[in-house]
Amino acid sequence: MKFKLIALAAILFAGMVFCASAFAGKPKEAKKELKFQYDIEYIKSAGDGVSSIKIFSYGGNKQEAQDRCAANAVHGVIFKGYSGQGAYQAPLVKSANGYNDNYDFFNNFFKNGDYGRYASGIVDGTQQLIKIQGGYKCAAVVNVNVKMLRKHLEEAGIIKGLASGF
Repeated sequence: MKFKLIALAAILFAGMVFCASAFAGKPKEAKKELKFQYDIEYIKSAGDGVSSIKIFSYGGNKQEAQDRCAANAVHGVIFKGYSGQGAYQAPLVKSANGYNDNYDFFNNFFKNGDYGRYASGIVDGTQQLIKIQGGYKCAAVVNVNVKMLRKHLEEAGIIKGLASGF
């Protein structure tokens, strides 16, 4: 008799656990920022709102490190800012949670290649590939149109315009 009660209790408990998990639904997927690993340094102003940026991108192979240069340069202008040659440019997005606060916008912006409208790609003759532990490091100069990028982010409502005041 005791065995039947214990077996019945175990079955009821298993049923409750199954029902609770069935009604709980899928757990929400955490919003993850795309992986950006780089160092950024200002080289010079190329005129009309364009800045020459030296970017150090990392990848598991040569092609991956090279391919990430333009995206990392734009990401750096937006979220890190840059300095060098006695100049300093603050990041366009000031919030530490700027990517996640505007996740859908930035996820699409970088995944779809929209960032490419604001970066020239690697400037000829500036690329250096270095073998490092676990992959490659690509140092290259990329021209980023900071003026147009700022305008795009303003129009999208991601940042406030310079004329909007403080």
